[in-house]
Amino acid sequence: MKIYLIVDLSTLQVASNYIAIDAMQDKFGGPWGDPELFAHIPMPHGLDPECCSVSSELVVTANLDSIAAKQAAMLQALIQKRVFAAMEFGRVLMSQYGASNILAGFNMEQIKDVMARTVKLQAAIQSGSLYVALDELAALETDEVVITPARVTVFRHTIQDYLGIPRT
Repeated sequence: MKIYLIVDLSTLQVASNYIAIDAMQDKFGGPWGDPELFAHIPMPHGLDPECCSVSSELVVTANLDSIAAKQAAMLQALIQKRVFAAMEFGRVLMSQYGASNILAGFNMEQIKDVMARTVKLQAAIQSGSLYVALDELAALETDEVVITPARVTVFRHTIQDYLGIPRT
């Protein structure tokens, strides 16, 4: 089986493609079946039908700009998916931490103090910027009541485990 490109002969633009053993232009009705208007060209193996160009000699080649744009879009989607996952992880982490504050019996003033002291950390976590969150954790001043070194260590290890990096 081969991929055949349906090429508009007036513009040399790829209109569509199909998979077949042999070209099937005679099976198409309308303009795609008219050899005066469209050509059905076998595509070289390994090329993406969406990322190729056709020369006036009807030679199919890779279009590097299209390939780069497609790869950039795929990379954008992958990164966005990972950021959303990190944001969801951060949301769950913050809710667990909030619940532990309540279960530990911290009063409203203590919780307000934690909120005021962790504004940058919370922003980093909510935006999915977990490496920034680790930097903010390292700079966080601890105390012996609410933001203890032990709680900071557990928080840091949880983020490091999620990121798959060694614990520090």
